[in-house]
Amino acid sequence: MKRSCKIKNLIPRRIFGKSSIIKNMYLFSIVVLIYVSLNVNIGLGAVSLTKSITTVGVITYASQGEEGSSPPASPSPSPSPQPPPSPSGFVASAELINFYSMTSSEVSTFVNIIKAQGFTEITLRLNAMYEWSNEQPSSSGVAKAKEIITLCQSLGIAVNIDLHTWYTTWDRYFDDSASGNSVNREKYLNYVRNAISAFDGYTVKAWMVLNEPQAQTASTSENNFILSVISAAKERTQMPVSVRFMGGYSPSTGHYSSAIDDATDFLCRNVYWDPRNPDKSVWGVTEAKMNAMIQAAHSRGKELWITEFGRHNSDQQDQANYIRAFIDYAKSKGIDRVYVWVMQPENSGAEPYNLFNGYVPLPAFYEIK
Repeated sequence: MKRSCKIKNLIPRRIFGKSSIIKNMYLFSIVVLIYVSLNVNIGLGAVSLTKSITTVGVITYASQGEEGSSPPASPSPSPSPQPPPSPSGFVASAELINFYSMTSSEVSTFVNIIKAQGFTEITLRLNAMYEWSNEQPSSSGVAKAKEIITLCQSLGIAVNIDLHTWYTTWDRYFDDSASGNSVNREKYLNYVRNAISAFDGYTVKAWMVLNEPQAQTASTSENNFILSVISAAKERTQMPVSVRFMGGYSPSTGHYSSAIDDATDFLCRNVYWDPRNPDKSVWGVTEAKMNAMIQAAHSRGKELWITEFGRHNSDQQDQANYIRAFIDYAKSKGIDRVYVWVMQPENSGAEPYNLFNGYVPLPAFYEIK
């Protein structure tokens, strides 16, 4: 419907037969009303004008407190902001650990299992908790990771790498109270640089370069060390980089500097909280902290990755139910990616959260979708 018309066409013909004063007053009124209709706010003291065009040639406006108008409705409470969906689509996957001793045949068996389940990416763990002091990753670990990367990518499966430390690594070597922490920190920085460089020529989708600093409030020097780890990684790769925090003790809970979340390319949290029992805190994670980490990520326009969640496999049905419930929860909250802990076909009995018995998946594995 066209909205443009000549001003003269809006004016009854008989007006033009009146005095020029009346004519000019009428024209002035029409011009003001058209000006208002073009979404120009006119403020007269505390009076705010709201405009709308309902039909051609009919211009209406409402003024708060205007005589003869309906009183403005009380504003409704603002709804809680909902996080945006993942820009690249939700991903459910898992992490593979202790793969250094896998044979080529076992690698093929494993990769074909995850492909059949519909995996589009996985995370590989390098054992940084053992290797960092040598300032180099294990050559056998790197070689096997490259083999897995090559086969995965031939089947359309992307690979992330987790330079995996434990909170005890932090306690013993990196925190302010650790003996020789300055030397140890420098060794770890070199380890990160060398580990990333070891994969030159291979496509790693994302790097997680430190795992689970201790559950404490970090000092300035400890926060700066984490920031230096991120910087060291970015010296060697253009791919996304992040640090994995325990969900209950992270920048979004105030235990570490928010500058760390600013510096990473996506946010990582390890979470074993159960959405089926949301009032129960699990390793420091509560429902409120879940909401805080979601907000911390999406307020920055970054993805949130839950880089660990899982359940003991002593009750395989409960393990499967938990994984399905958490994945459903993550989708409903706009969490971008989730990775079950853990896949360990080699020496499978040693890992209580395992999704595999040898190279046979447990029921919980089939809930990853």
